[in-house]
Amino acid sequence: TVGVARTGFTRTGTFTTDNALLNRLQRNLEWAEQNNLVQKPTDTPSREKNGWTGDAMASSESESLTWDVNAVLTNYLRHFPDTQISTGQLPMFVPVAKGGYGYDRTPGWNATWKAVPAWDSAYFVIPRELHAYYGNSSLFAELYDHQDTLLTYYETLFTTENDYKFEASLGAYSGAEPPGSNAVISLAFYIHFCDYMEKVGHRIGRTERAAHYAQLARTLRKAFIANYWDASKGYFTQGSISSENAMAIAFDLVPGSDLDPGDPRHLAGTKTLEENKKALAKLLADRIVAADQHIQNDMYGSRYEFNILSEYGYTDIALKAVTQTGVPGYVHQIAKGATSLWEQWTDRLSVDHHYRSNVATWFYQSLAGIRPTATAYETLRIRPYIPSAAVNSRVPTSVDDTDLSPATLDHVSASIDTVRGR
Repeated sequence: TVGVARTGFTRTGTFTTDNALLNRLQRNLEWAEQNNLVQKPTDTPSREKNGWTGDAMASSESESLTWDVNAVLTNYLRHFPDTQISTGQLPMFVPVAKGGYGYDRTPGWNATWKAVPAWDSAYFVIPRELHAYYGNSSLFAELYDHQDTLLTYYETLFTTENDYKFEASLGAYSGAEPPGSNAVISLAFYIHFCDYMEKVGHRIGRTERAAHYAQLARTLRKAFIANYWDASKGYFTQGSISSENAMAIAFDLVPGSDLDPGDPRHLAGTKTLEENKKALAKLLADRIVAADQHIQNDMYGSRYEFNILSEYGYTDIALKAVTQTGVPGYVHQIAKGATSLWEQWTDRLSVDHHYRSNVATWFYQSLAGIRPTATAYETLRIRPYIPSAAVNSRVPTSVDDTDLSPATLDHVSASIDTVRGR
């Protein structure tokens, strides 16, 4: 028998198919998630063991479908205020002693400087997920003032003088595409955080701060479109192309000529909002096809891309990318003997990493089609996106084993034990 040492949490989700390769990938990602949930989400159980915040956010949603991580992630987030310094700055992994590991200008890693929005995302994304999937609203009021302090610090970094362009030390990470300027992903996340602060502020009675963030989000949305929308190409540029355009759809950043002129996304001379969204989804699909069906997106964009592809009619392309041989891809790792997931598509760094497990969200929510339509599954929708393409179905024995019995995916079985039942 094989055991795993991890924090105690129960299994809540199951996902199986008639495709042995997908089943192996599901098994590998479950091992990666379990191995890296020991009191906190770690980046590897055998090397650093640090609670990198960006890694935690990248896979938090998929973990919430397979496991009951409500308690462990709630406990993890309660460490965040303790690690902030007086300016509001948050380190890139939690928990950590204040001023440790290069943080706040101490000896260590010199990339830990100022704000890193892509990593700070865990502070805002995970509390909303815990509410969405478990009905847990306890962190909203508990964290709000601390989050407010962090974003007040952001206002000194993203300014009218620099056109709201702030180059953090890290941004799009572990993608096949060139990352470009991380100022793009940084501003996209900043807007997403402001949307959170507006909604939560109204919920907990902090109406003044909610109004502040509503107005700030309007200003930042206008800046995002002005800075990064390429009218001649019809999509966002200057950063990691797949990532920034997937997140633009997910974060409501896409412009449209049909929007009310008072909407910060209103852009005269462009297509309608829905036409632009469809064009961006096609862009995501086209970039995969152009790369011989290989995944292009980084650890953040892929968190949203798979579901977007299915929602806009590209389930076949998503499935082909997930089952494609060669680099980059999950199958290459399996062909090299991986029993979990790796930090990079090759085995250069950690070979037990969890953030690419975010594909499991697509397994549950698009292939099986199970999604909540109200908090904690009070209402839900079951709408499977059924692929028609023949894809690799056999587990490879080596990297040279590439004829993997292509077949259509004819059966998916999934269940989720929610707080309201199975």
